[in-house]
Amino acid sequence: MFRIVVLGLLLIIVDVATTTTGPRSTTTRRPKSSTTTRAQSTTTTTTTTTSGMSTTGSRMPTTTIKSSTTTNYTMSGTTTTGSTTTISCSTPTTPNGIFEQDSGSGNSGSTWILTCKRGYMPVGGNIAVCSSFGTLADIPICGDDTGCNGESALQHTSGAVSTNCSASMVDQDRCAAVCSGDVRVQGTIKCMSGRLVDASHCISDMSLMRKDVLKLFGTVDLAFTGSPTSASLTKAVSDAFGVGQEYVAVDSEAFPTSRGRLLSAIQRVPPVRFLDAVETIKFQYTVVVDPNATQNVTTQNVFSDAMALSDLNSTVGHVFAQSLLTSGVIVKSVSYHYDPVVVKSLILTDASGEVAKFDVSQKQTTPTTPPENDDWSIGTIILIVAGSLLGLAMFVGIAQYLILMRRKAEA
Repeated sequence: MFRIVVLGLLLIIVDVATTTTGPRSTTTRRPKSSTTTRAQSTTTTTTTTTSGMSTTGSRMPTTTIKSSTTTNYTMSGTTTTGSTTTISCSTPTTPNGIFEQDSGSGNSGSTWILTCKRGYMPVGGNIAVCSSFGTLADIPICGDDTGCNGESALQHTSGAVSTNCSASMVDQDRCAAVCSGDVRVQGTIKCMSGRLVDASHCISDMSLMRKDVLKLFGTVDLAFTGSPTSASLTKAVSDAFGVGQEYVAVDSEAFPTSRGRLLSAIQRVPPVRFLDAVETIKFQYTVVVDPNATQNVTTQNVFSDAMALSDLNSTVGHVFAQSLLTSGVIVKSVSYHYDPVVVKSLILTDASGEVAKFDVSQKQTTPTTPPENDDWSIGTIILIVAGSLLGLAMFVGIAQYLILMRRKAEA
C-alpha cells in the first residue's frame, strides 16, 4: 500500500516536470526591416512641359511632353494660331456706297470711311469700326441725299468776301472762300450728310504751314440749366475726348464765335427767374484727329467717344457733364441733331508746330454790343401780372371811394 502511494507521487512529480520543461513555442520575431512597415509620405515632383508651359504635380512619373502640333481655325472674325489670337474684320459693304479703309489692316481697331454714290449720302455717321470681338457694329448706310444750302457757306470762312459755293449743293460737294488781296486760300467747305462742315480760310501769313488731318464733326442738342459759354463748352469737349483744347472748336447760332461769350440772349441780360428753366441749344463741335499728336488719339477712339457722348451714363458723357458742372452748368441731356462724321481736312500751324487755325470759331472777332434782351422769364411775367392786378385793385378802390364821397355830398 505504501509502495502504491509512493509510486503515485513519483508519477505526479514526473508529469509536472515534463509539462514545465516542455518544448517552447516556435514563434519567432521578424527582423525590424521586415516585421514593421511604416507608411512614409513620398512626393515625386513631375514637370510636364506643353507648348512652353510648366506644370508641377504629385505622385506622377517624371515626364516631359513637347507639343509639336499647331492648330489654326477661324470663327467670328477670330483667327487662332497656337496660343496667338488675331482679331480681324472683312471690309464692310452697303448698297450705293463704298468703304475706304482709313486705318489698320483689317484687324481690331481698323476703321473705314463710307462714300456714297451720287444722289445718296451717309446715314448713321460715315465710319465703320472693327471691334475687339471681330465684328462690325452699327455700320452706316447710304440714304437719299437731302443736299446742303450753299448760301450759308460764308459763315464757314474767315477773312473771305464771299464763296464759290453754289446755292444748292449735293453730298461730297466742296467749295472755298473767295478772298481779296494777295492772300492764299486754305481749306474747303464740304457738304456732308445734309449739312455744311469744315472751314475755308483767307491766309495772309505765308509762314503758316498746312498739315493734313482728319476732323470729326458732331452737332448735338444740349439741354441744361445755367449759363454755358463757348470757352466752357470747348473745355468740356476737350475733357470728354481726351485731347488738347487746341484741337477742339465749338460753334453755334446761339452764341458768337469769339470765345468766352455767353450763349444766348437769355443769358446776356440775366432776367429775374422764378425757377431755373431748362434751356436747349444746338451746337457743333469739331475734334481734330492728328496722327502725329503725342496723345493716343485715333479715328477709332474719337468716333467711339463721339457715339458715347450722348449717353450721360457712359464715361465720356459723365466727363462732359462734370466738366460743365465746374462752371455752374447742369447738363440734363445730350442728343445728336446730326450724326458725327469724319472728313479729310487740314490745320494750319506756325513755325513752332503750334496750331494757328483750323476752324472759323477760333478767329478773333470784334466784340459787338449785345442786342437788348427781349426774352421774358417766368418770374418776370408773374411780377408783371401781380403788379397789374395790384394797380387795378387800387384803381377800383379809389373809384369806389370817390363815388361814396359824392353820394354823401349829395345827401
